[in-house]
Amino acid sequence: MSSDFHTHTHCSPDSSTPVAKVLEVALQRGLHAIAITDHAEIDPTGFGFVSPHCRSYEAYRQAVLEAAAAYEGRLKILLGVEVGYRMEYNALVRRFLGAHEFDVVIGSIHDSPPVDWWDPRSGELLKRDPEKGVQALAWYFTELLGAARSGMFDIIAHIDVYERYLPGMWPDPFSHPTVAPLARKAVQAIAEHSRMEINLAMLNRDGHFAWSSLRFLEMYREMGGRPPVVGSDAHRPSWVGLNIKEGEELARKAGFRGTAPWEEVVSGKRK
Repeated sequence: MSSDFHTHTHCSPDSSTPVAKVLEVALQRGLHAIAITDHAEIDPTGFGFVSPHCRSYEAYRQAVLEAAAAYEGRLKILLGVEVGYRMEYNALVRRFLGAHEFDVVIGSIHDSPPVDWWDPRSGELLKRDPEKGVQALAWYFTELLGAARSGMFDIIAHIDVYERYLPGMWPDPFSHPTVAPLARKAVQAIAEHSRMEINLAMLNRDGHFAWSSLRFLEMYREMGGRPPVVGSDAHRPSWVGLNIKEGEELARKAGFRGTAPWEEVVSGKRK
C-alpha cells in the first residue's frame, strides 16, 4: 500500500494548501498513509515553524489533528516535520526535536553556497566559473553528511535536489575527484543512520527523474541502506501522491523489493 512521506500545507511558508485538502487528495489517490511534514527553519527568534499560520508546535499539531479527525479509520496520518539543516544549527535542531513529538522527521539541505539555486543568474555563473559548482557541491555533501551522522532524522530528503534547479550544470557527483568522495561519505552515512527518500518533485518536465537519482539509490542499496521512502514534496494539492508508482518503480530498478511502508519507518526510528 502506497504512502507519501513528504507533503506541505499552509503551515509551511511556501504553501497555502489547507491540511484538510492534502488529506482529501491523498484519499482520492488511494494512499494508505500520508505524512504532513511542514518546514521548520532557523529564524531570528531561534529554530521552529516559520509560517504565519502556525508559529508554534502546538498550533501546527492542532491544525493537523483537527483535519485528521474526519479521516480516522480511512487514512493513516503522520505528524511530521521537514528540518532545514545546517551543521551550525545542530544544537538548536536537537533541542527543538527533543522538545516536540513527531512521527516522522525529515532532514534536508536547501542551499549550497556559493551558488544560489533560486537566483536565475546562477546558471551563467556555473558556465563562467565551473569551480563554483565544485565548491557548492562540496559544501552540500559535507552538510548532508553532517545531517545523516547526527542521527536526528528518520529520512534524508532529495539527495540530488540541486539538479532540480540547475539541471545538467553540476560536476559529476560520482566521478569528480573533489565531490565524489564527499557524496559517497554522505550516502554511507544515510545508509547507516537514516533512510533515503525518492523525491517525486525530482521528476523533470519530460516525466523522468534526474539522471543521478537512480545512481544514488543504487549506491545507497550497495552500502546496506534500508528500503527508501517516496515523498511527493507536494506544495499544492495536485502534487499530493503524484507519481508514487514511478517512485516505487525506481526503487525496484535500484534493486530494492519496494519502498518502505509507514509502519516500518515509524517503528524503525533512529534515536
